[in-house]
Amino acid sequence: MENKHYDFPFYKWEKEKANDPFLRQPFGDNWEEYTWSEVGIMARKIASAIESYNLPPKSHIGLISKNCREWIIADLAIINTYYLGLLANSSDKKDREVAKQLHVFFPNQNDRGTHINVSGGAVTASSKNENEAIKFLEFLTEEQNQKVFSQSNYEYPLDYQSTKAETLMRWGKFKAEEIDLSILGHKNTEAVKLFDLAGWE
Repeated sequence: MENKHYDFPFYKWEKEKANDPFLRQPFGDNWEEYTWSEVGIMARKIASAIESYNLPPKSHIGLISKNCREWIIADLAIINTYYLGLLANSSDKKDREVAKQLHVFFPNQNDRGTHINVSGGAVTASSKNENEAIKFLEFLTEEQNQKVFSQSNYEYPLDYQSTKAETLMRWGKFKAEEIDLSILGHKNTEAVKLFDLAGWE
């Protein structure tokens, strides 16, 4: 799958490097190795297993695991929306055919809303061009420039409910989780302690 938009062309490498090592997972003092082909099979099994449950629309699905191979494999089975946008608009017909078989699911629509990723920018305290940096960030957040992002990389703009990007509109509207992102940095130390207590490696 030759696609210049992809940072991680898994399907291409799965085909070309089928028997080459892709992941290594420690079990005690021993290591197990998994090829590109084996990981592809595992990812498809996860996707098929979820589908086989015939869960009702807007079901909540949680994957719980230590920091291990399953995190990477689950990422291949369950993707962020903008990766689907890249597939759907690929110059490769095979990519577009794959996209037609996939659907976007927005969880938690009946309560708190879907958790979203946020791309942000900031000006460092040591900046020598603070005013120019602020102007640049303001420029990026202007409506016409936000349209460029949503139409080129298929990420939602700041005003995500009013987007006119064709690909995003096909996925429909959704309710996003409302959370004050400014508190995340203040909670970081506490979060690290919780991960330690839970045995996160």
